[in-house]
Amino acid sequence: MSSILVQVIVGGLALAVVESMYETFGRLHREGLTILLAEQSIELALEVSDFATVLQVGKSLLSGIASALANDPQVQRVYLGTG
Repeated sequence: MSSILVQVIVGGLALAVVESMYETFGRLHREGLTILLAEQSIELALEVSDFATVLQVGKSLLSGIASALANDPQVQRVYLGTG
């Protein structure tokens, strides 16, 4: 099994660049590559992740299935200002 670590900060990048990067991440994952993604845009990170750990001030807030975390009220409140 192969893996890579990618740190992405999408702020300031053109939308087309961000979309291309995330399409590439998806393709690589479908081909069997494990990607450890460090991303500040939680919406993007949870869209492409199977499993995630959400950090708050450098400490683990929650870990679990990415789709469940996207709907978690605590994650929504801390990162999205809702919930």
